[in-house]
Amino acid sequence: MSIVVSDGHAPVSVPPLEDLSWDQAEQALADADLRGSRVDEFSDDVDSGLVIRAEPASGAEAPYHSEVTVYVSKGPDLVDVPDVVGMTVDGAYETLRAAGLRASLPVYEPDAEVTAQDPGAYESVRRGSTVTLSV
Repeated sequence: MSIVVSDGHAPVSVPPLEDLSWDQAEQALADADLRGSRVDEFSDDVDSGLVIRAEPASGAEAPYHSEVTVYVSKGPDLVDVPDVVGMTVDGAYETLRAAGLRASLPVYEPDAEVTAQDPGAYESVRRGSTVTLSV
């Protein structure tokens, strides 16, 4: 009599998930006998709500019924530009830095009053963008 010990279920291939919605990706994983775990992150390249990538990657082998981490786009990382007109240049620099933005001024005069800004107050821009100040 011989005894055969199973190695368990064979690994399964991670289906293509890129550019699917979370619901579509979750269903594709379930159809492949896998489970999804969602992580949201910013992306300048992938529309909000669509899958950016998966780990393990699409096409890779994964253990049967294992978890696949699915990264879903929140879209670009946007911030609203604060209104810094009327502030001193130093105050405007600090306010913009706190908002995740950079400031640009042709001639740095720390105590001068900001008279204009571009882009304007309350416009949505990508985090890290530069706001040009005038005094």
